[in-house]
Amino acid sequence: MSPIHSRSSFNLLKRVFQTTCQQNSKKNIVSLINSKNSIKIIHQSKPFHSQNCFKSTLIQSVAKGVNYSLIVVLSLSAGVVSGSFFVKNLLKKPDDPNEETRSVSLVNEFVPTKTIDHHESRFQNFPLNLHLYQFENCPYCSQIRAYLDYFGFCYTLTEVDSYTKEELSKFTKARKLPILVLEDRISKKKWHLANATAILSALESLRNEKHINFGKILDFYLPILRETGTFSPNKYSVSNSNLNSIEWRKWINNSAIPIFNLNSVDSLKNLFEKFDIISEKSGWKSRYNSIKYYIVYYYNVYKAYSKKSSLINRLDSADQTKSPTELLDRLLKEWEHGLGEKNFISGSEHPDLADISMYGNVRAYEGCTVFRESIAKYPKFRKWYEQMNQEVLKGFNRLEKISIPILSQDLNDFIEEEKNPKDQIEKKEKPTEQIESVGAAEQIVPKSVDNEKVIFRILSATYLIHIFAFSYAAYMNK
Repeated sequence: MSPIHSRSSFNLLKRVFQTTCQQNSKKNIVSLINSKNSIKIIHQSKPFHSQNCFKSTLIQSVAKGVNYSLIVVLSLSAGVVSGSFFVKNLLKKPDDPNEETRSVSLVNEFVPTKTIDHHESRFQNFPLNLHLYQFENCPYCSQIRAYLDYFGFCYTLTEVDSYTKEELSKFTKARKLPILVLEDRISKKKWHLANATAILSALESLRNEKHINFGKILDFYLPILRETGTFSPNKYSVSNSNLNSIEWRKWINNSAIPIFNLNSVDSLKNLFEKFDIISEKSGWKSRYNSIKYYIVYYYNVYKAYSKKSSLINRLDSADQTKSPTELLDRLLKEWEHGLGEKNFISGSEHPDLADISMYGNVRAYEGCTVFRESIAKYPKFRKWYEQMNQEVLKGFNRLEKISIPILSQDLNDFIEEEKNPKDQIEKKEKPTEQIESVGAAEQIVPKSVDNEKVIFRILSATYLIHIFAFSYAAYMNK
């Protein structure tokens, strides 16, 4: 009977409640239900604010994930296109004028330990077994090899894994190379010498000494343990020899070695060039699988670049502000001034420990830009290096001397940039087997362009550039 049940009254009341519900929508939700001509007002609580925030955050995260996935896909695609475009031109490198002048042959198949045997040498039956643990590119290790090859010592050589150094963990906690293990063939007593300067001094002191005094001499050169590390106080002392040049040896260790090393890592181009040569000489590709090869390669690149500041700190305070090229020029001028009109820094017909140390340091950078520029700009320095190559190859007081020139190609084209390459001297091919004598000429393996490595670097760089650019654009438009 009541008008409230009439249809018109119901519609009017419905509009009123809807208007009120819209005004108070922040507090509750009102729903009108018409069931059997009755009205029910249901109050429903609003969801918590945190639930709405969770839903909105989840949606935004999903949207961002989709956006970043698209960014990565677009970056990779752009990297492939642009990288492939640049690789075609960069793979065509000019011929290196020093490719045919290396005295160290490249390694095709890695052999962890090999025996170096010098025939026709009076030290072939030396009463000590010598085992050298080394890095192929280490200038200090190269000094030891140069000395052993020059005087004709027979020794075994182990190339240490530069990443894990697992070869050293078997007998020592030391991690710096070179390490020379000397074992007496009669008493079987062993000595471990871990400083290149001390090793050279010890070997030179043993060279003309009697076997009965070997133990006393080697104990004299053993390092002293300190909290900051090992220390060799007698490393420059040499007994029973006239081949010692203490001042020049100190100059080489304090100036020549850090300056050459600093020039080899001065730029990314020189840094990658250096480790391309190191990986070939050390046989990294045949030693490691593809994944570990790149890990070891870029680990050593980063490690060498991070030590750049420590190399600068080794120099005098006045030299730390100068450019590496300026320091190298001054260094080579000082060496040429010390040579004068002499063939060797010793002033005699044969090199001394200073000549051998400097030669070992320079030989470690064969093929690098710092090596090519040094022998091209300074003819007296190049002449000295050629003579040292001949002396090391033919040996000291060998029964049979064979002079084998190594730097046979004229490098004046590197300075004058001649268009027509000069004729190369024909060389007889010899089979590459396990080294039986360093006195014989080693086969020189030409360097091949590493396409995979170049492509990997260019694509990696373009990926990073595009990812950074797209990420920055997405961030600014957020």
